[in-house]
Amino acid sequence: GVDPATVEYSIANEAGGDDKSFGPWKKVVNVVSGNPTQVLLELEFDWGKDNFIRWRADDLMGTGSNISKSYRVWINSRPKVEISSPDKGSYFRFDHEIIFDASDSSDEDGDNLSYYWTSNVSANKALGSGGVINARLVPGKHIITVFVSDGNGYNESEKVKIVVGSKTDYERDSDGDGFSDGLEREKG
Repeated sequence: GVDPATVEYSIANEAGGDDKSFGPWKKVVNVVSGNPTQVLLELEFDWGKDNFIRWRADDLMGTGSNISKSYRVWINSRPKVEISSPDKGSYFRFDHEIIFDASDSSDEDGDNLSYYWTSNVSANKALGSGGVINARLVPGKHIITVFVSDGNGYNESEKVKIVVGSKTDYERDSDGDGFSDGLEREKG
């Protein structure tokens, strides 16, 4: 077993985590003996994937210190997805080009975000990629989803419901407001 009195750790905050990049060894105070031996430790690492920790300890037989391999500690936050266009419940003509905008989405880590837009309506399943895209949709009730990836393991999404009217909807627009008679704009 591990001699709890000898447990130490060392951290590095540089790419690669080679032996030269590690700081001094620090003694661990809160060690729980057992199989396995557990360490209770509170550490703060930098954002990103260039954090490393390694351990060393002697065994109960006193054969000398053993050093573990380096373990990467990856600190990453989820991107925050925000759809600024279209508005929830929007109604569009079938021949209207719709602007889809999620460019106000953000990532605390500063990761470069990638975007992918889809619809639940099979004729428009894949809408395109990019923070801002334009597309025409077939008539129907669409649930639009944007997937935002930070490129480092997180893929978050947001949805918005919109309605695209058919040509016959507009043949019955007696008041000329752009919405067909009897069809109300959906509330988000």
